[in-house]
Amino acid sequence: MAIFIPLAFVGGIVGEMFIPFAETITFALLGSLLISLTVVPALSSILVPKNIRPESENAWYQRLYMPALKWALAHRALTVAIAVVLFAGSLALLPVIGTSFMPSMGQKEIMVEVEMPLGTDIKTTDAKTVEVEQVIKDFVISGDSAIDLYYTTVGTSSSFSGGFSALAGGGGTNTATIEILLKKNARLNREADDLLSLIAEAVEGKITVTPLAASMGSFDPSALRIFLTSESYSDVVDAATHLTASLEDVRGLENIEADIAQTVPQPRYSIEEAKVVSYARQSSNPLAFGGAFEQELTYMLMGTAVDGASVDGTGLYLNGVMQTANTPEKLGGLRISAGLDTPFRLSDITDGVTIVSEPINIRRVDGVRSSTVSATVTKKDVGAVTREALKETNIIESEYNVTARQGGVAEEMNKTFHDMGIAMIIAIVISFAIVVVSFRSFLSALLIMVSLPLASIGALLGLLVTGHTLGASGMMGMVMLVGIVLTNAIVLLALVDQLRKQGMNTHDALVQGGRTRIRPILMTAITTMVGLVPLALGYGQGILLASELATVVLGGLVSSTLLTLIVVPVLYSLTDRFRRRVPVKPHSAAKGVS
Repeated sequence: MAIFIPLAFVGGIVGEMFIPFAETITFALLGSLLISLTVVPALSSILVPKNIRPESENAWYQRLYMPALKWALAHRALTVAIAVVLFAGSLALLPVIGTSFMPSMGQKEIMVEVEMPLGTDIKTTDAKTVEVEQVIKDFVISGDSAIDLYYTTVGTSSSFSGGFSALAGGGGTNTATIEILLKKNARLNREADDLLSLIAEAVEGKITVTPLAASMGSFDPSALRIFLTSESYSDVVDAATHLTASLEDVRGLENIEADIAQTVPQPRYSIEEAKVVSYARQSSNPLAFGGAFEQELTYMLMGTAVDGASVDGTGLYLNGVMQTANTPEKLGGLRISAGLDTPFRLSDITDGVTIVSEPINIRRVDGVRSSTVSATVTKKDVGAVTREALKETNIIESEYNVTARQGGVAEEMNKTFHDMGIAMIIAIVISFAIVVVSFRSFLSALLIMVSLPLASIGALLGLLVTGHTLGASGMMGMVMLVGIVLTNAIVLLALVDQLRKQGMNTHDALVQGGRTRIRPILMTAITTMVGLVPLALGYGQGILLASELATVVLGGLVSSTLLTLIVVPVLYSLTDRFRRRVPVKPHSAAKGVS
């Protein structure tokens, strides 16, 4: 139970996910402890027969274990060397296994984004989106796709998230999104690549196809973000542009883009009041002229007139005059009536009209101008991809006057591995302290802790065999192993110490202890492993998180159980000279010990 205490200090997404998990196990262990100390003895006195047949010393597991134990005790140096090699070899598997944050835990999705030039009206954007939808429809009809459902949003969504996206600078009449849900057995990246090639052949324009891992709340475990900041925005733009190009060479990154502030053309002019007053005098209602003039001019500049009415002063203005009056000459030629019988031009009441480019959004991080370079990680080994991206980021940071910081999945991974690593160290220290107090021996406690590196052998090998990476769930499994695997060594050495106190020599105590304790050790390990097998073999996206954890615990139990029964007795024998000598009692070995 003590090993779960440090998890209370793990924050972020991992803390939210695993703290309830740790609390559940802790209370379950408390209940199990109470039952084992009360209900089990009471039932045993009723149900267990008084005449119990002695355990056979020729069981199949003893016939396998005892020769192996005796051989190991006779070849102690070689046994320890083999264990060290196995441990070092398991650590060498880490680069092959790879690291990640969280596996995808939802339905596989592909996001198709259509982006038209800024200012494009929603009907034009919709027409382009229909072309893309036709490609998707043909792809489904062909029978080569695993598309289950797709739905489209043209322009800014009416939902809260869509409105927020628009406020942040994304979405509008010039954008559309097609969200494609795939079937359970679909190959996400292959589906996205096939769809992208089909769309590129049939539809012109800026269209991106992004394979998505299922996000957890607002966090996408496949999203990589790099924040670039500088006092000089031109340096930010240059750095973001070059970093985007550099990341194209990193394998496992797709949909790389920078949110460099986009600009739109805006009219600039200065109205001469005297000229406006002269036209107001021509109006039948001079007092209302000013309001009508301002309203008409505002509508005109904010929208494109229906049927080309933006350049002759008539009609309704719906969506943007800058697409039709896109030069200073055309803009100055816009006609305004404001209730007059004879319209006048915009240039007639200004000292000149120009068009300038202005950003549609300004981004800052901690009050400093910034740009975010984002990408989607498509490889399973997220850690390797983010390390390569960091190398490219460091080069850009040294060449340009900018400060770079990784965000998204890279930031969460670093924080999670750091917090879980500290939690694991604290758990080991707490467990060690408990064992020292229980055994009243610092040396015996050290020998028991040897079970931990032996457990990592099977844990990492299990991840390799099953194709999992080491992520937050696997780290949680490592923390669980700290408490689980120590049990075997404690059960074994507790009896060995008891036998030595009765006067048996170290070698005989180890052999007798192994022969007696192998059955409960195997029973405990096997029942735990059987319970984990359904999770480790679980199919489907929904239990991948539990599958990775179960694989780590299952593999760690296998290796620690087998090696603890061999290596711990050998190390106990090697350190016998440092232990307090116990006087040997004659015929003590003949006493019955359980």
